[in-house]
Amino acid sequence: MSGNDAAAPKRIQIIEAATVVFSQKGFYKAKVEEIAEAAMVGKGTVYEYFKSKQDLFQQMLIFISQKYEQAVKEQVQQVDSFSDKLRVLIEANFNFSEEYKNMAKILLIDAPPMSEELHQIIQQSKRQNLQRLAALIDEAINKGQARRVNSYLAAQVILGALAVSGGQVMFEDEFTSSKESVTELVDIILNGIGY
Repeated sequence: MSGNDAAAPKRIQIIEAATVVFSQKGFYKAKVEEIAEAAMVGKGTVYEYFKSKQDLFQQMLIFISQKYEQAVKEQVQQVDSFSDKLRVLIEANFNFSEEYKNMAKILLIDAPPMSEELHQIIQQSKRQNLQRLAALIDEAINKGQARRVNSYLAAQVILGALAVSGGQVMFEDEFTSSKESVTELVDIILNGIGY
């Protein structure tokens, strides 16, 4: 990523254009010229910011992930109760899954091999998400909003539920990410399924 703040808007402009083009055409059929045209820059400008089409694709994935994480973090900080924090987290996950469902399909069937750098970034992001959620659970326990549990294990369960439900939004057309689905998932997480 570029450390030059003045260059950041153009870089983001290219990444956002790439998101549209890759979502429509897939990685292999998309052309750098099409991305440049969609970004309203010259093809050479794309290569000023990215080493290759694969580098652009992978930097786009990192950008999307960071944008999602930042949005969730900001939304979660705006509510107080643990149930509201869970609701915000689940809604954000559903919305993200809906917005990027075409990209998810591309990743499964038409993505280039993942670089070691991207693999490390994804693993680090997963660890950070797990730690952040465990910290939210610990906070809820300390406030009396949740019972005492292994917060790290609980965070794994919640993130697993989000991954599965997000996958349903992305890949199962009949699954709807309605307010009722969000409410029910919050209820299941908070109250379990036992009597």
